[in-house]
Amino acid sequence: MRFAICDDQAVDRRRLQAMVQEYCLEHKLKIEVDLFPDGKQMLDCFTPGKYQVLFLDIYMPMMRGINVAKAIREQDTACQLVFVTVSADHALESYEVYAAGYLLKPYTKEDLTETLDWCLENISPMAQALEITFERERVQLILSDIRYIEVYGREAVIHTKSRVYSTNRSLTELERELPGDFLRCHRSYIVNMNFVSNMSTSDFLLQDGMKVPIGAALRTKVKQNFSDWMFQKVRECF
Repeated sequence: MRFAICDDQAVDRRRLQAMVQEYCLEHKLKIEVDLFPDGKQMLDCFTPGKYQVLFLDIYMPMMRGINVAKAIREQDTACQLVFVTVSADHALESYEVYAAGYLLKPYTKEDLTETLDWCLENISPMAQALEITFERERVQLILSDIRYIEVYGREAVIHTKSRVYSTNRSLTELERELPGDFLRCHRSYIVNMNFVSNMSTSDFLLQDGMKVPIGAALRTKVKQNFSDWMFQKVRECF
């Protein structure tokens, strides 16, 4: 899990970083925390799915935190945004970008704990990113954008909503990093069940008409897993 802290005051950045790390240590969470002194630097490094929780100071030079948040929301609607500020004057504006929290300086450990508890309870696993190396660069792929993954030669080929990526990571290795919305349905395929429109004996039919095969030896297990997943999704709607 990855956090970002954007605050022009170095003392405030380091204090919040220490408090976040203490919280995550107590909750046995493995995290990374990136620090930024202004909104422009943070946006230059930002990619959808890269961060699960972002802390933004509102009063910063060059670009106010509210404007940074609006730029983020144009790219990523799933990350949790938390404003950290000395004034409550912008609380209403925070609702426009679906902020998860609004911390007034000087905030307490209890204030931060309450905010992080809410953030972590409401982070969707599908909002996180899968990191791969593609064409010698590190790429972050939002899990909810991945339609299916297949083995092609010695590479895993990842089909997303917008394009196709390849990586030399094994299918088994990738499977270990994927949440329960992904199903290993064949020795050479993993499917994102959110994109499935129908299932036959031998294939999953995706919403775009693509077929993903179901391995003969796995059919009973795959059918049961898919049915269980569908039942859970229906329950979550009520």
